[in-house]
Amino acid sequence: MKHYVICDKRADFIHDVKMRALLDEQDCTITEITDPAGYRERGKASPDQFLIVCENMLESLPGDFVKQNKTSHVFGYSITAAGREKFEERNIPFLGKINSSSQLLSMLVGMPDGRADENPGDDLPEEASGKSAEFREMDTETGNDFSAWKESIHTGKTYKQTEGSGEGERSRVETILSLRDERVRKETELLSAKEETTRYREQAVVVAIASTKGGVGKTTIATQLSCCLALTSYGRGRFQTCLVDFDTSFGDVCTSLDCDMNGVNIVTWIKDIRLRVKNGEELQEICYQKDEIRAFLQQKEDTQLYVLPAPQKHTESLDISSEELEVIMRNLKDYGGFDFVLYDTGNDLKDTTLLAMELADYVLLIVTQDISCAHCLDMMLYTLESVHFDMRKLRLVINNIMSAKATGIAVSELEESFAYPCWAKIKHDPLVVRKNNYGSPVVFSAAHDMTKQLRNVVKQLSETEEILQPEEPKKTLWQKLFPKKGAR
Repeated sequence: MKHYVICDKRADFIHDVKMRALLDEQDCTITEITDPAGYRERGKASPDQFLIVCENMLESLPGDFVKQNKTSHVFGYSITAAGREKFEERNIPFLGKINSSSQLLSMLVGMPDGRADENPGDDLPEEASGKSAEFREMDTETGNDFSAWKESIHTGKTYKQTEGSGEGERSRVETILSLRDERVRKETELLSAKEETTRYREQAVVVAIASTKGGVGKTTIATQLSCCLALTSYGRGRFQTCLVDFDTSFGDVCTSLDCDMNGVNIVTWIKDIRLRVKNGEELQEICYQKDEIRAFLQQKEDTQLYVLPAPQKHTESLDISSEELEVIMRNLKDYGGFDFVLYDTGNDLKDTTLLAMELADYVLLIVTQDISCAHCLDMMLYTLESVHFDMRKLRLVINNIMSAKATGIAVSELEESFAYPCWAKIKHDPLVVRKNNYGSPVVFSAAHDMTKQLRNVVKQLSETEEILQPEEPKKTLWQKLFPKKGAR
């Protein structure tokens, strides 16, 4: 059993390391020291312990604490980019910049069981030894397993098994080195083997639904398309789908899908992001695991759709920054385990809306047979061109279609005016409004015109013709005898 003493002012961070070690059934003990007084009371580490020091505790420790712990294994890790220099000044082996508790635990688990015994050449001056004072005792050809491991994490050299060292030590070192590669870290920490065999894509396709004119059915299209994707089977399972309400001021996805008004929403996630920044993490480097991400989402039982609602109070959205939203977008796309992520944007071109459109793979522009709607869309396109937006992402969805005689504008005129691929032409139907008021997806009805049109969009997004009909949820006898009023 290994014994670790972690010196870090962040008590909650060490608690996370302990919990991960417990869940992973690691054969180790972890002692925490969160203030300098605790270190002085405890005294020096015993020979069989690993003393792990965080950058935020380094300045508070005695200047000779490394000498005091000469017979134990002393290492340091940083939470900022400049942390390495601080440890080099004190001649302390540096593990690297640690971004999460799982990353630190992976480092600790990879440490060999051998002792960091002093090298007889330590008394020689640095020039005579031909090595730096920090790694003078490390020799991958003749040194012990522990020394070879320390050099491997600093220099990236291949760990060579020495006589008497076990295969287990080498495999653990190779694991540590592989974790330093971002792509391998994603695969080992964020994706389970089951997901690799069932997911349609390795990375989510992101779709933004946009319009600068209110009342055109943007949120209705976003919710119905999300449900259609979540209900669609591609052979090995249904598409893993998430809908995000990025209309942070007055979003109503929560109402349209009958979600829990008092449940988790985007503010819950942002509070956690701010806590991690307060604990020393860089905003651009914050990463979540799949289970952590889905804890911030609501899931609909009837469709298995994941939803991230907007704030339920406008005052909660006033201080949300585009940088914080970018962290959410990046994690949902890369680490959420989703096939599709959809953004319901606001009726504007604010920074948050432009960011969602910029990070999307496709942007669905919703337009109706209304002159003011067409004018707003024209101004929106002009603005996007002026900021050098990638116009190749744009797709047209014509909603709420009525006869040209009733509206004075033909569908063909809209298609000619806005020369972008038209993925759907959805007819006007009062049933859509009624279903929306009850939070019941129209796409449960495979024969409905909206369902047929949205299935065409699904085919375009999934780039396959092997799309099955969305499944009608089974009704109980009570539901058959006493259907909800207005839901027939």
